[in-house]
Amino acid sequence: MSIASLNARNARVERLRVLSMLMIVAYHYSIWGFYEQELAASGGKLFVDLFGMLGKAGTDLFVLISGYYMTERRFTLKKLLGMMGTVWFYSLGALACSVVGGGTPGRAELFAAFLPLTSSAYWFVNYYLILMLLSGPLNRLTHSLDRRELALLCTLSVTLVTILPEFFHVSYAGGSLPLFITLYLCAAYCRLHVRHDIKTARRCLGLGLALLLLCALRITAAELLARRAGDWERLLSSAYFMGAFSPFALAIALLLLIGCACRPASHGGPGASLGRLTFGVYLFHDNRIFAASVWQDLLHTREYTASPRLPLHAVLSVLGIFAAGALVEALRQISVGRLWSRLTDAAAPPLERGLNRLWDRCFSLGQKLLRDEAQEE
Repeated sequence: MSIASLNARNARVERLRVLSMLMIVAYHYSIWGFYEQELAASGGKLFVDLFGMLGKAGTDLFVLISGYYMTERRFTLKKLLGMMGTVWFYSLGALACSVVGGGTPGRAELFAAFLPLTSSAYWFVNYYLILMLLSGPLNRLTHSLDRRELALLCTLSVTLVTILPEFFHVSYAGGSLPLFITLYLCAAYCRLHVRHDIKTARRCLGLGLALLLLCALRITAAELLARRAGDWERLLSSAYFMGAFSPFALAIALLLLIGCACRPASHGGPGASLGRLTFGVYLFHDNRIFAASVWQDLLHTREYTASPRLPLHAVLSVLGIFAAGALVEALRQISVGRLWSRLTDAAAPPLERGLNRLWDRCFSLGQKLLRDEAQEE
């Protein structure tokens, strides 16, 4: 059976989305809560590196899950406008909280709050919105290819975007957009062509956990060897291979997605409800104003650098941030979110029809150019 036969909202996949956001929050805890040199000199660095090592895998997983759903859905401008409204709510909300708390935001903070999509305040959202705009053409492409052709395209994209940069230091223009498109293509392959059975699920989940263990052992060995040799530069970069374009992070995320999506679908439950709040959790905590104060002023993370209570503090901090963000997002959805939804209901249809006509013309033109080139050859 194909994964495409599953219902659009699989509670197992939604729970995996929750896990991906917990990975991201744990990563932000590890990079924002400590001073790099101070942490390296302490005995807590290994735990912090292991605790936050899956942050980029969490980002990949979140995009994969979104692509998994969008592959079988038609792009709607209403959803795009809804996401933009959510971003404004959190950017302006963070600014208001800062002012109420006695802060004096500068020009850069004001610009990022009122125009968050034109700044680096939410880099992830910028690329995510572009991916949503590209979902229509990408869906036409992936549905027009057979299994072998799409597999070759995914392999080529993964090689160019992750393997070459990781092992041969090749860099490309476009920031993270090529990676997001690669993730979308991989998600489309999972949705359209991976067999939906428990054997596939168990095999992929086992491979994902084994790769996770190997990466953890790699970080542990690198840090122990660096400490023994007194090589502080190697010590500081012991987890470099799990970075933004890591093929290992992508592989772990992809295997986890297949491991959950190939199991029999389940529906309802708290996991499915929490999955709809995860984007709000990201916007709540990954904010320039928030990050500048909460990790140190509220959670006092730095004080636990060499403390035996560091693991407990890390777990409670991540769960607390997630719970607070989920609560704020739930309140937003039943209040401001409903009002914004009514406004977009009226504005979205005419704009969407025009955008869909534009995509249709672009796709038809591309097909015509390819046919003309083939005839000339």
